[in-house]
Amino acid sequence: IPLQHISDRMLAAMKRETDGDYIRDLLRRMRAGIPGLGIRTTFIVGFPGETDAEFEETLSLLREVRFDSVFSFKYSERPGVPAARLEDDVSLAEKKRRLAALMAAQDEVWAALADEQVGALVDLEEDFRRRRGFLAVDEGVEIVDLMDAGYVEQPTVDRLVDHRRADV
Repeated sequence: IPLQHISDRMLAAMKRETDGDYIRDLLRRMRAGIPGLGIRTTFIVGFPGETDAEFEETLSLLREVRFDSVFSFKYSERPGVPAARLEDDVSLAEKKRRLAALMAAQDEVWAALADEQVGALVDLEEDFRRRRGFLAVDEGVEIVDLMDAGYVEQPTVDRLVDHRRADV
């Protein structure tokens, strides 16, 4: 889901046809209706006019929802798009700081999600059929400690299984 932001004012400035309450409700309903649902999203930091408080609102959502994967970008002007007419009043240094803070927060989420999977038995046949629409393997595999294995980037099932470990 390409959320981009959660602040009502930023969503309006980005010409999104929704607001933060709708997004939060949608995410809650999706998680309630589909147990184990993995959600990926994108965020833009440093959009023209973004305040520290609005950025913190995005960080709060990220921690609350615990996205499985996040792609984030610092705003940069693109010729020909409506936002190009806006004053880019967030400094490059601040955009970089916000991007680093967002990714650090997501790293904490990924680590927590990975830790919760240590020792779990996953039916990869069912999981891959549900997530990917095809059969990958036909038996469960024990999840290993991702931090020991060096995996912290994106804790999705295809990255949770360490095929190199002899005890798996």
